[in-house]
Amino acid sequence: MPRSVSLAQTRSQFDAFLYAPVEEDNEGRFLSVLSALARSDLDPWTEAGILSRMAPENAIQRLAFLISTLPGGTLADVNHRTVAARLVALLPNAASFNLIQRQTTPHAAMPLILTPLYLILITAVLLAFAFARQDIEASRQASPEISRTSHSGNAVPTIPRTRPTE
Repeated sequence: MPRSVSLAQTRSQFDAFLYAPVEEDNEGRFLSVLSALARSDLDPWTEAGILSRMAPENAIQRLAFLISTLPGGTLADVNHRTVAARLVALLPNAASFNLIQRQTTPHAAMPLILTPLYLILITAVLLAFAFARQDIEASRQASPEISRTSHSGNAVPTIPRTRPTE
């Protein structure tokens, strides 16, 4: 499925949360969650995704903190925790969000499927190196003359040539 479609579906599931009013600000205007997060220099959809994956209590705590630290202190008289609890209830729960993500982007789960394959491949490579090392050690022990002269730098071992018989 094209990425733009999955992105649109992901974004639309957060609409109830992002477009919900946080509270009326000091000037009598309603401030949406989307505006509040944008004022805090956070990407609203990314933050909604993060909050939806958190345990509800942690999400409430984080959102209450974000509301309390809004630039300009526009919501100073508001009970931040109560507002955050009301807003977090509008988020899709983590299980439904993850299910939608897997359905819309099947390639996202691919690394989890390939993990055993990677482990097998890494094990095979390590075993190949171990066997190669053993083979090298065995060949050095089998012919001590060659290893002694090659390490001393005095002589380089040569392989005698055989002449073809005519």
